[in-house]
Amino acid sequence: MTFLRHLVLPGMHRVTVETERGSEWWAHDTADGSWIRLVPLGGETLTVEQSGPRELWPVLTELVENWCEQGKPPSNRSGLTVEPDGTHTVWLDNPQRPIRTLE
Repeated sequence: MTFLRHLVLPGMHRVTVETERGSEWWAHDTADGSWIRLVPLGGETLTVEQSGPRELWPVLTELVENWCEQGKPPSNRSGLTVEPDGTHTVWLDNPQRPIRTLE
């Protein structure tokens, strides 16, 4: 998951911050200034706060959903192929098993 997140959002930096509400997850994308904060509300409930030119929550949830659908593979099972035309393809286990084409 981390490998793919770094490829899809290379400018994103994240931290976990301890607050009176619990552990909050903050991230900032240096590429465009977008940011997101996940605030715990108790149990498994979170509030998502985000701002900037791009909403990061849909991108992150898609990455997590795809990672779960693939069986939560560790990063060492992923690879990247760059074609002569500049196309970047992320694959799982071998190049014949592509999972995402990067823009």
